[in-house]
Amino acid sequence: AFDEGVQLVDDSIRLLDGHGAVVDGVGDSEHGAGDELITATLADLDDGSYVVDWHVVSQDSHPITGAFTFSVGTPTADSDDIAGLLEGDTNRGVGITFGLTRALAFASVLTLIGALFFLWTRWPEAGRDPGQRGLLWVSWIVAFVTAFAGVALQAAYTSGETISGAFDTGAIADVMDTRFGQSWLV
Repeated sequence: AFDEGVQLVDDSIRLLDGHGAVVDGVGDSEHGAGDELITATLADLDDGSYVVDWHVVSQDSHPITGAFTFSVGTPTADSDDIAGLLEGDTNRGVGITFGLTRALAFASVLTLIGALFFLWTRWPEAGRDPGQRGLLWVSWIVAFVTAFAGVALQAAYTSGETISGAFDTGAIADVMDTRFGQSWLV
């Protein structure tokens, strides 16, 4: 359970054996009694040690990951044996690129809205100036391009993929089903 609602991604819950191999038999992840609870069904498991690797997206659009271990019957590995089986799920390069894209998007939207408000309320005759109109057009174009880039980078970021994950249409469709994706396109 989480202290806030979370969104599911592909393979939100994976089950690994004590050697790091993916175990088949994990049902689809789904929300439990609310958006704060994630559940999945398991097939019957053989005796041994297992690692549950989970990956969700918080309400503010950043990935949250974790893992825990358990054993069925006689353990086949101890915590030292299975430590380090999981690497970080987020790609640092994608995270930095996504952060820069978000900053550029916010700056361009603020510039566009601020300039429009200023020109409309304080300096209407400046709207005829080609330099002022150019600033407005550049701000609009940057906001437009970064909206689409932001959605694609969010897909790569939340799935833990490299930059190539930005071209995964399934992951992009998942982002579009979230408040983040819908608000960015607005």
